[in-house]
Formats: sequence, C-alpha cells, structure tokens
Amino acid sequence: MKTYQNIESFEKKVDYFPTAQEESEVKELFLSKNFKAPSSYIDFIKSYGAISIMSDVYAVGVSEIPRITIENNYTPIGRFLKWDDSHNSISEILKMYDDQFPANFIPFIEGCLGDYIGFLINKNGTYTINYWFHEELLLQITHLVSNDFMSFIESIIEHFIDYDKGVIKDITHTPSPKMIELLKKTGKWKGE
Repeated sequence: MKTYQNIESFEKKVDYFPTAQEESEVKELFLSKNFKAPSSYIDFIKSYGAISIMSDVYAVGVSEIPRITIENNYTPIGRFLKWDDSHNSISEILKMYDDQFPANFIPFIEGCLGDYIGFLINKNGTYTINYWFHEELLLQITHLVSNDFMSFIESIIEHFIDYDKGVIKDITHTPSPKMIELLKKTGKWKGE
C-alpha cells in the first residue's frame, strides 16, 4: 500500500471501504467509457476508502477556475465518492447529472456544494483531472485541475482562510444618523 504523507497528516473520516465486487463494478464503469481506471486511483480508494478530510483542504490546481479557486489556484475538495450504488457514490452521481456532465467525465470527489472533480477522458485514452461547476451556463464545460490522479492527490494541502483579511473588510459603510443613535444607546457605537 502506497501512503501519501499529506493524506496521512489529515484527520479523516472513512465513509466506506469497497468490496472486491464493487471494485470490479467500478472498473467496468470506467471501461464502459472506453477507459481503464488509473491504478493509482484504484489503489488509493482500496487503501484509504471513500474518505472525508476533516479540515480545510484544497488541491492546488494547475489553472484558475472562475468563481471557484481562491489564491494560488486552491481548489476546494470534499469527500471521495463511494463505489457502491448508495448515496454519494459514483453511479448515483452519474445518474443524477447524466444530462449535465460531459459524456467522457467520471466524478470521484466533491468540490464545492453541487460541484464535482473527476476524470475527463480524452479521445486518445489519456485523462486529466477536471472540475465540473454545476452553475456553469454551458454545463458540459469542465476546468483543468491536475494532469493526473497522483499529481492531484499530492497537491492536496491544508489551508486556512482568514476572512477578516478579505474583500469584505475593505468595504466601508456609513451608517445613517438613526443607526448611529441606536448603536450609541446599546453601547455598540465605535465611532466618534
């Protein structure tokens, strides 16, 4: 079993471990898209299961994803999808978004709520790891995150966002005289 130092260092919740039958079925699902599941992906799920990392983690993407990535192309990630037919499984998500995903896309992990990261299979049999944004006007569009599964896993980092230093802090607001009066009465007024 290959271990990944970055994954080992995170607190994880294991939602599921696949059976041999489910491994066979997920490999068949990939083959139905004329693509052999990457062995690194199969080994990862067999080793770690369908995990949720219990901290703020991001994959450092190779490109910016409009309205998704934050500084340094940090791409948010969620739980890995299961291989069975239950809730939060690859097969369930493929059925749910069948008319919205590109035909050559197989999701394997959640991104932001309602978004998925998956294998985008190229015509020549290669693949990239891409982000599918559910609010994209042209739903069949995905955005490049990583060139392969190993690079994706190895790019996962923990990152804390200090929202106090964000754009919101720079917004100024001048309260009305009535609001100032109410703030003074409550002792919350910090102005002059």
